[in-house]
Amino acid sequence: MKNSITKKLFFITVVMFSLFFIGIIIFQNYFFDKLYFETKKKEVNEFVEEFYNQSIKNNWDLNRNITKANEWSRDKNAKFYLIDSNYQIVDDYMDKFILVEDDDSNIHRVDLSNLEESKISMLNENDAIEIEYDKKLVDKEINFIYPLEIYSIAEGVTIAEGVTIAEPDENIGIIKGNIAYKQNIDTSIQIIDNSVNILYDFLWNVRNTKDTNYFMEEGMEYYKDQITGAINAISNKKINIEGKEYRVIVISSFYAIDEAGNVLVKYYPYLALFALLLIVLMAMIYSIFISKPLKRINTAAVKMANMDFSYKLPVNSKDEVGVLSDSLNKMALNLKNNLEELKRVNEKLYEDIEWEKEQEKIRKEFVANVSHELKTPLGVIKGFAEGVKDGINENKKDHYMNVILEEVENMNSLVMEMLLLSKLEDGKSKLNKTEFDILEMIDKALLKLTNKLEDKSLMVDNNLRVDKIIVYADKDKILQVIQNLLTNAIIHSPKEERIKIYLEQKQKTIRFYFENTGVYIEEHSLEKIWDRFYKIDKARNRKETGTGLGLAIVKNIMLLHKNKYGVENTADGVRFYFELNK
Repeated sequence: MKNSITKKLFFITVVMFSLFFIGIIIFQNYFFDKLYFETKKKEVNEFVEEFYNQSIKNNWDLNRNITKANEWSRDKNAKFYLIDSNYQIVDDYMDKFILVEDDDSNIHRVDLSNLEESKISMLNENDAIEIEYDKKLVDKEINFIYPLEIYSIAEGVTIAEGVTIAEPDENIGIIKGNIAYKQNIDTSIQIIDNSVNILYDFLWNVRNTKDTNYFMEEGMEYYKDQITGAINAISNKKINIEGKEYRVIVISSFYAIDEAGNVLVKYYPYLALFALLLIVLMAMIYSIFISKPLKRINTAAVKMANMDFSYKLPVNSKDEVGVLSDSLNKMALNLKNNLEELKRVNEKLYEDIEWEKEQEKIRKEFVANVSHELKTPLGVIKGFAEGVKDGINENKKDHYMNVILEEVENMNSLVMEMLLLSKLEDGKSKLNKTEFDILEMIDKALLKLTNKLEDKSLMVDNNLRVDKIIVYADKDKILQVIQNLLTNAIIHSPKEERIKIYLEQKQKTIRFYFENTGVYIEEHSLEKIWDRFYKIDKARNRKETGTGLGLAIVKNIMLLHKNKYGVENTADGVRFYFELNK
């Protein structure tokens, strides 16, 4: 894919890491040395301030300051010195000495200049020792002691013997303590640590004229070593010790990093190749790791756009991608449910619209049918009434009046049936259920329709071979059902056919059948005959087809009873049926 997200992420990642690598090289070549220089400069100034604050806070004496200066020289990666007002290093004139801290925490400097190197090497810091010395030979200004004898308490041996003098015992002093510091300045150390020589040069220039190798910057002195090319920072601060003014001096070398940088440049091609391979590998992993769930999300989005909500995204994490996948799954489910609901509502709306259309059609047909049903009898009534008015033959007057009354009766029946059907359809009609003998009701209905049966020479096969059948229903409305079904059978049966009446016993109900032979109803009309004013043969007149309301009344009465009803073709004709509760 030309615009694949994987390719885009891969390209962006490679460019980003490449720029980062190039930035590191640029920084190292052009800015690192300056950053290194500024950091070291700040560090030296902080060393001086810290030493000064600690000395003042703890009220160190001269020996303690010298001891701490030596300790800090080992710990701070810098050299600490104390110089007096004459620009002399306070302990510089002693090549070999140790500092001993006695039990009262007093510091004593012990001269080792008369001892051999092999003896001095036996003395180590923190060793417990005992020193005998001549009290008259103590340099009280700096508490400097010339030992007569040094005894190692830890080893149990005499380490060194000094000068023997014949003095009373009261002049012999004894110090017991631990070696706090060991100073042993020799040629090898001077070669390694050039800070003393730098300090000598610096102090000589301070006392005399400034050398061109010195320069001032932000209150700190810098000295460039002509041999190594290194920059040496020399920071100093005045300090008052035991009423005298001294200076704390810290020397730190800024080692040149240009040479190391030049060596590193030679390896840049190899580093660049390795970095490029690493970047490409990381970019591939990163782009695939990120793009894979995005592709799945895109697939789900495309399917949703195509109205397919079956695809479900896997949720393997709780990060943004996982939350997005879970949200899309929920959205797909909601859309699916909403669309199904919308589809159902649309179907219901469509059914309602179709029902409204059907009702409108029925209304129009109803108006047309009512108009048609009333037009014929009204025309007959008008014609015969005009004949009576015009003075027709007296012999025909009774006939005209009988015709008028008959048509009025037909219109009254039509109106009454329409009122009954309207009540049933509107739900205004209520049931008055009682127990009654339905066989007696069928016999009365047949008796009432005897003349109509004889007019068409129809035979009735009453196969209800029981004396009595008790049902529970609305007696008047069931009588209306039986009369309408029998009348419908009489009207639609050809002459000399048969009407069969029989029943079927069920567990809780009884089904009654009314079958008339010699007729057949098309399948598409079986459901429609229950609609009001529906006529299978619209060309026939009202006397031959009825009003078209009888079966609609049967339907609504049975719906009100909540019992089954129906119509079906048989081998001999058509049969209607309905059920009633026992």
